[in-house]
Amino acid sequence: MKALLDGRPGDAVALDSRGLAYGDGVFRTLLVVDGAALHVDDHLAALARDAQRLDLQMPSPALLLADTRILAAGQARAVVKWLLVRRSEGRGYRPATRAATRIVLRSPAPRYEGDPWRQGIVADWSTLTLGIQPALAGVKHLNRLEQVLASRELGAGIDERLMCDHDGRVIGGTRSNLFWVTDGVLCTPRLDRCGIAGTMRARLLQLARGLGVDVRELEAPRDALLGAQEAFVSNALIGLWPLRRVGSRDYPAPGVLTQRLMQQLRHPSLN
Repeated sequence: MKALLDGRPGDAVALDSRGLAYGDGVFRTLLVVDGAALHVDDHLAALARDAQRLDLQMPSPALLLADTRILAAGQARAVVKWLLVRRSEGRGYRPATRAATRIVLRSPAPRYEGDPWRQGIVADWSTLTLGIQPALAGVKHLNRLEQVLASRELGAGIDERLMCDHDGRVIGGTRSNLFWVTDGVLCTPRLDRCGIAGTMRARLLQLARGLGVDVRELEAPRDALLGAQEAFVSNALIGLWPLRRVGSRDYPAPGVLTQRLMQQLRHPSLN
């Protein structure tokens, strides 16, 4: 079994799906290790927040967790994706209901070449800029075409592309949130204009504050990374990856603060 739709096995998409037609929905991606999904409380809170932003009805957490247990059972390592897609009641953009179809999918966990956690990765800047839309800023909605287009620039020795908004402010990676350290301060972009507020981003900010680290969410141009002493990216599947190079700028990978956060995070890939 790889998919559950409102708790029932299924693998077909309705032709009138508002998710398919308009991207009218939200999602979250969870890592499964030894039959259990990680950080489910973080993902439930984030899904509920995003659903509220789109005025979607959040299902009972117990239903999502029950679906997840079924699909995660017996899996040494896998990915579970939660989707809420607004139900279709007639055609046209205007939504007629808050009700959402609950979809839970399971797929194999991705494999990564080398040891990016200990060796770091290479990133460069995307030529694509992100559109500014505060109404959707931070929301992990189903329309991810900007990331699709930017991801075409991956490969050929580039593990991640970092993206700025239309005004040149740093936002994050195609599949990750971005952090850098300048003079002992942990910096990450503000996400009140665009971008995705990942659950791992929130967890790392909380861990850093617990270590007594000065944390700042700020608006910054991409040149801000030139003065940084270390940098890394994060998401729910990888935990965090140190950046050993961004463009022509090299960094220690992992840096001192990055190592401290990795120890606190205890991501399964580091065991």
